[in-house]
Amino acid sequence: MNSRYFDVVRPITIKQAYVILNQMKNSVCKIYREDGRKGTGFFCVIPYKNKTMNVLITNNHIIDEAYILRNNIILISINNDEKHLELNLKGRKIYTNKEFDTTIIQINEMDNINHFLEINEEMLNSFDYIYSRISIYMLHYPWGEEVMASYGLVKENIDQNIYYYSSSDKGSSGSPLLDIKNYKAIGIHLSYNKRTNFGTLLRYPINEFNNDINIIKEFKDYKDEDFTNLQLISKGSFGEVYSAYNIKEEKDICLKKINIEEMKLIYENNNLKDYQRDLDNEIKILKMLSNNKNCVE
Repeated sequence: MNSRYFDVVRPITIKQAYVILNQMKNSVCKIYREDGRKGTGFFCVIPYKNKTMNVLITNNHIIDEAYILRNNIILISINNDEKHLELNLKGRKIYTNKEFDTTIIQINEMDNINHFLEINEEMLNSFDYIYSRISIYMLHYPWGEEVMASYGLVKENIDQNIYYYSSSDKGSSGSPLLDIKNYKAIGIHLSYNKRTNFGTLLRYPINEFNNDINIIKEFKDYKDEDFTNLQLISKGSFGEVYSAYNIKEEKDICLKKINIEEMKLIYENNNLKDYQRDLDNEIKILKMLSNNKNCVE
């Protein structure tokens, strides 16, 4: 740790912790999975297409869209009160971003969640120019079932990531990062690396969510029997595009099936490399175009 930060890094006082936790503890939850994995999540009000939306935010290595499609009930604990959050997927927006390790789940009235953090949009918009000595609090579950508030100091931000000095431990992933002035959320905690915590600024996953690029999805956890009414639309070099009905999500979709072995063979015969990179790039392009008015969704 750089010694020049020692003079400003200080532990949170009992009085400060009491104020923060009383205001925020019902907005932070512990998330349990049936495989024993645990993490933190928080309920937040985010901007959405010139309106607002109540959501649950966590890391996608704790809960992602594929997990929710397999298990539509999530066990959470809010202020030591266990609750089964049953996610009726019909009409509910769920967004997973692997790049930012973030999952955003729309929260409806039927979910009976009443406490939501607010977002400091002003700070997020200026964060590229203010990258050090910003004080934050991290609300997390570091050593047990009681939510805690840890004081932290931002070291720097690189691209979408924010690096900061703060205490944390296992179970802290998915915790909200609050600016110290008004306790509004500015980021989400990801992990601990090289004696420094790091997370991502909320504006990046929120911007992606607002663009609805999750219209294009990779159905890696699906089987052929999860789709019906397949009708061929067109053929390409490596795959075929079908109109289909998604049984799990109960809606019509476009489904592209790619023959990986055939793709490998063509690449080998033409001395081409890295078919996986080109495949990933095609998925990225489709996501970028999914909100274009000139493209079929």
